[in-house]
Amino acid sequence: MTMNKYMKLLMEKKKATQTLDSSSTGERKYLRYFNPNKYVKNDDSIYVRVLPRKNDLFFVQFKKHSFKIGASWKNAFCFYSRNSQGEIIGTECPFCDFIEENKHSLNRDTIYKLGVKNSHMFLVYNYQTNEVLKYEVNDYQITDVLVAMQAGLGLDDESSEIVDREGFDLYFKKGASGYAEVYKVEKPSVAISEIMKKTEIPDLEEEVIPSFTESVRKSIRSTFELAISVFEPTFISKTEEAEDDHEDFAYDTDENEFDPNAIDETEEFNSENEIIDSDDFDDDVEDIKNFLRSRKK
Repeated sequence: MTMNKYMKLLMEKKKATQTLDSSSTGERKYLRYFNPNKYVKNDDSIYVRVLPRKNDLFFVQFKKHSFKIGASWKNAFCFYSRNSQGEIIGTECPFCDFIEENKHSLNRDTIYKLGVKNSHMFLVYNYQTNEVLKYEVNDYQITDVLVAMQAGLGLDDESSEIVDREGFDLYFKKGASGYAEVYKVEKPSVAISEIMKKTEIPDLEEEVIPSFTESVRKSIRSTFELAISVFEPTFISKTEEAEDDHEDFAYDTDENEFDPNAIDETEEFNSENEIIDSDDFDDDVEDIKNFLRSRKK
């Protein structure tokens, strides 16, 4: 029987779409983000498994540029960030380069808003959905996790080994603000081997750090140009800046501090499509490592 011409056309279109979605584009699928706020709306609490990384901290620290347009956050990965070997990832960042070149003629609030901000990413396993997700937190939130780890696990040598090998269970509850808050950490309830039977655990660094390719740099430059178009009215002259040059930088971060999970409408950070001056990077990580090694008194 001859194939119907419309069925033949449909099959050709499906084949073309499948090819475009896979090999021809060279794109890979990235994990979805975990947002605890979506779960504490209906439940008093929720817990997930924080997955371990081989011979390293359970999270990756990186830096990015985040700015707000209306109710939407725009995020750009900073290629002056460092990888797990301490090496600077790229050779340019339009945001950092622009600020360095124009730091004496820019409004100080603009410098803060366009400047780099610390962020931390780790993998979690959602027991409810049997899914591995990535969870992004800021400096305050990673501190909450570490404090809960110290309180719940003690972080002696034995507990630290369990964290490195198995990870830990992280509990959230709805806080007074209505958003999810970390309230405790416990030893894992399920062996990591059992989780690995159900799902694959990807490489976290590959989820966080995009390739330093021309297409990614083009995307970063596009986001930078958008930021410049938004903040250009706030630029001030060198004379105006010089008059205030003696003043110390001081910012009220209550409004400006970016929280990756505080607002449901926050645009998720995709390292391939988004766009770290990081002299303090090694010190930050070393402080955290020392914290994790410390024993409960």
